[in-house]
Amino acid sequence: MALQPIPPQWCKTVRSALPQARFTNDCHRRWQREFPGLFRYELEEAFRKALSSGCLHGCPVQMTDPPGETWEFYFELNGTKTYGKLLLRTDKKRVVIFSAHRPEKKKLRCE
Repeated sequence: MALQPIPPQWCKTVRSALPQARFTNDCHRRWQREFPGLFRYELEEAFRKALSSGCLHGCPVQMTDPPGETWEFYFELNGTKTYGKLLLRTDKKRVVIFSAHRPEKKKLRCE
């Protein structure tokens, strides 16, 4: 499988729900450790910029809990290549941030 264009409607819906997004506990701890002093709004702005680019590619991720549509992708945060994994809940109003950290692997799972 290869990288896929992330659906524009998913990107648009996630962008609008980012201010109310919640971090998983592990993601929040890791994000704070890897990007100390970075404010949440800066992370949101980096996600928003990537999701607005019109050419964002990534991999769909199958997750069972919570239900929703999940994508993983790379984006830039403070000049650093960063791995992101976001889940849009089925109500299309809530987002869960599973990952926002430096990549552990050179490629995403579908590359």
